[in-house]
Amino acid sequence: MAYYEKKIGKKGHITYTFNGKYIYSSYDPYREAKYFIGNLKSLKKKVITCCGADFINLELLNRGISEIISIEPIMFDHLTDHNNIRRLSTFDEFKSFIKDKNEFEYSLIIWQPYIETSPDSFLPFLNKIKEYIKKLSFSKKTESFFSFIEFKNFINNIFLSRKKYTFLSSVKDRSRNPAVIISSGYSLYQNIDFIRKIRNHAYLFSLPSSLPFLYENHIFPDFVLAVDPGYATYYHLCKYHHNIKLISPLTINSSVFNLENFDSLIINYNSYPESIFFDSFDMISTQPEGTVFMNLLRILPQLGFYDIIIAGQDFGYYKERSHINEGYFESEFRATACYINNLESKIKSLETSKDFTYINDGTKKIKTDLPFSIYYDHFIQQSFDLNLYLTENPYNLLNNRYKTISSGQIKNKYPELIESPQPYNISVMNDFEDRTDKLLMLFSEIDKNEITTKLSGFKTNNNIHNYLLNKYSRILIDRK
Repeated sequence: MAYYEKKIGKKGHITYTFNGKYIYSSYDPYREAKYFIGNLKSLKKKVITCCGADFINLELLNRGISEIISIEPIMFDHLTDHNNIRRLSTFDEFKSFIKDKNEFEYSLIIWQPYIETSPDSFLPFLNKIKEYIKKLSFSKKTESFFSFIEFKNFINNIFLSRKKYTFLSSVKDRSRNPAVIISSGYSLYQNIDFIRKIRNHAYLFSLPSSLPFLYENHIFPDFVLAVDPGYATYYHLCKYHHNIKLISPLTINSSVFNLENFDSLIINYNSYPESIFFDSFDMISTQPEGTVFMNLLRILPQLGFYDIIIAGQDFGYYKERSHINEGYFESEFRATACYINNLESKIKSLETSKDFTYINDGTKKIKTDLPFSIYYDHFIQQSFDLNLYLTENPYNLLNNRYKTISSGQIKNKYPELIESPQPYNISVMNDFEDRTDKLLMLFSEIDKNEITTKLSGFKTNNNIHNYLLNKYSRILIDRK
């Protein structure tokens, strides 16, 4: 406690000074804390404090606060050992403690005179905590909404659809040509000529949101990957009028499979019902990562691709735009689909939410929003056993982790033209009915209390969730 000196105040209470100046009341710091807390406009039952000494923490306990996370990068004398206080000194300790929590409704309380003693140390530290809570909260809300939508879609696609599905299995041989991931960042404008020049030397894998723009520029990818279960996937795909291979799990919206120009190749997204249905069946799988881009990086090695070029993956706003033709996307997407029920509308609000912040790509600050920043952090923290390259004109240098590659270098490095047939294998599920019976039997025996532990997004107090679960239960029983 190099600069903080303990003093005995005028009323005989312990207090502290910094460089000769009192940072807590020289008369009665307990009364000062009571007055401070009493003037807060709102106070949740769980709080995070960064106040130095325990005066604030004690007053919060007196007011019945159920949980106090006390951030203490500098150690003061503890005035209580109450079980409701969890004391943490580093950001890593905070992350480790809070990452498994399902609820993030906390009040953040700081003692300004204490923070002002070293603002360069405290403010970045507190901002990291604030951003981390916002990201966790967003991720949990997304998981809650999406997981039940995925369950609903899977049941519809397996039991209520008459479509024949083709399942995608892994490829053992390594591809002699690279794969290009085409994302829908605004910088894709600068990479269209690059894609045209290498078109015959690489396989093109597109995100759904890139397809309308690519179609306008007469570029027709080999594959598109769709994993998002909500309306946005259908919105993008229905505008594409050229035949293409669609890689997707059975957790996406059923309407996607009704589009006639898409030949579907099914992968395992490892949701709860999929883990039962696809048990020990040979097929390509991935884990829910939040972005199509991340899922492609997991899937491509299973298709034999280890040399991968990234195009249009901005993770932020370039020229104040986050997507190609975003203006059309935002206005149409918000205004369309009045038939969407309340459950789908929650997804819609998440997919169009904007909460601006900044990321750093190693050379510049990039304006972004909360979902993009979450995905960016997740991507940067990952390590991939892949040869990743950026195009000639990347907007986001991705922390300078990857080299750029020119169209000329690609033609020299991969002189062979892409081969036919396309690089994938399919699996035939001969025991489809047996697997269906197994899943039907399991679901028909599960009651609501048990299924809540299996479906992280299921809420017993949600009328839509209960209605759909009862509906599916009746269908499953009838099928048996």
